[in-house]
Amino acid sequence: MDVKLRIESLDQLRGFAILSMVLVNVLGYYPIMPETFRHNLEDGFRFADFVAPLFVFLVGIGFRISFLKNQNSHGKWHAIKKSVHRFTILFIVSVFVYHFSLNRMFWDALTEIAIAGIFAIPVIGSAKQWPRILIAFAFLGLFPTARILGLQFEPFVWVFPLLIGSLVADWIDDRKKMILRTLIWGICLSLAGALIAIVVPNAIFITYIGCSFLITFCFYYIADVWKKPFPHLSTLGKNAIVVYILHYLIRNDLRSYIHSDAGYALALASFVIVYIGCYATAKYLERRNYFITI
Repeated sequence: MDVKLRIESLDQLRGFAILSMVLVNVLGYYPIMPETFRHNLEDGFRFADFVAPLFVFLVGIGFRISFLKNQNSHGKWHAIKKSVHRFTILFIVSVFVYHFSLNRMFWDALTEIAIAGIFAIPVIGSAKQWPRILIAFAFLGLFPTARILGLQFEPFVWVFPLLIGSLVADWIDDRKKMILRTLIWGICLSLAGALIAIVVPNAIFITYIGCSFLITFCFYYIADVWKKPFPHLSTLGKNAIVVYILHYLIRNDLRSYIHSDAGYALALASFVIVYIGCYATAKYLERRNYFITI
């Protein structure tokens, strides 16, 4: 983890992504809520399945910016060591968050991001884009056959959005490139994923990455072109990892009081409680200039 200069559009994007994750992880627990809040890659486009790819996509953008900054300041090996250190700490923290559950160490968001980040280190600093694109698709292709403890090794699939997301870091200082390339990549991947999903349902994952480019385009335009950011999203985005961990802990405790058979009112109340706790904490950290990212 690192404390670094803020980039407004990225904070907005992280804030949107983390708010969406809280929404899905809290409301998806209640059967009374719409199915779009629950995961099912084989049942068409679902909001619940889109949120995590978007978040990892954004991790890729921030990771490349941070890596290049460290590489330019202190050299390549320093940047590599710092990246390994960062993702190792994230993995250790995640193990505690998941209560040392072996079944969750390789199949839940934080640990998967940590492992995918380590896999991406050899090419994240590449001056050319094609090595990152090639490795991204290679890991996506390996995913169906990669297994551990009898289950598919999910960190492999998360290398794809992380490295594809890193492409955006190369365009973010050039408005014309940023607008055109996020639109082109977004439209092409969205359509390609939708077409392939007709035969291979899980290919809808590629569409989610395409949509991540389009969401990035929207927030770049709002925050950096129109200069009309959403302040509460920036607050959440500046400490997205803290918000994620905190929402997970509050949500788990809350389930002891509001059970899965709750009605709409209690289900929505549970989201409000989790959100207020997370936002209040994020605001406190922001006011004291504490920014913790991955």
